[in-house]
Amino acid sequence: MNSRADRKAQVALEYIIVVGVMLLIVTSMLPVITKQAQLSKATAAIRDGATYGAGLRALGFKASKSNYVPDGAIKIKEIGMVNNGTNGNLKSYMSRIHIIAPDYIKDNSTYTHRVGASVCTQALRQLYYAFNGRYPGGGKIDSVNTSYYYFTCEYTFN
Repeated sequence: MNSRADRKAQVALEYIIVVGVMLLIVTSMLPVITKQAQLSKATAAIRDGATYGAGLRALGFKASKSNYVPDGAIKIKEIGMVNNGTNGNLKSYMSRIHIIAPDYIKDNSTYTHRVGASVCTQALRQLYYAFNGRYPGGGKIDSVNTSYYYFTCEYTFN
């Protein structure tokens, strides 16, 4: 005999099973989703920092302890992330920033080093801020570690 109460119990049991399976799938995918979200956040922070660094250079700002850097607007042509394998337990990525600059900057290796280093430093400082909620102390920063990743930066001129 199939009573109405038995059919309601059957629907509730099926609902619990479906919700349980969905919860299991989401829980098993959580580490993958977290890692990908952290990589996306890092890519956005590096892009913001490099753009900010290039904009500051165009306005004539430089670090208080830095040597003379010539005036002139630079542009960020492209920012890419290159997988460098691992560094300890962390997956290593290098951000490559392609910079467009006036010829008098591109043709002088001292100027290209200072300009490129300032853009990379600002990109890594912004990355550090994105994950730590504060900027790092000191001047130049060479790398940033997150929970899953190790980030460095390099620049090229076009």
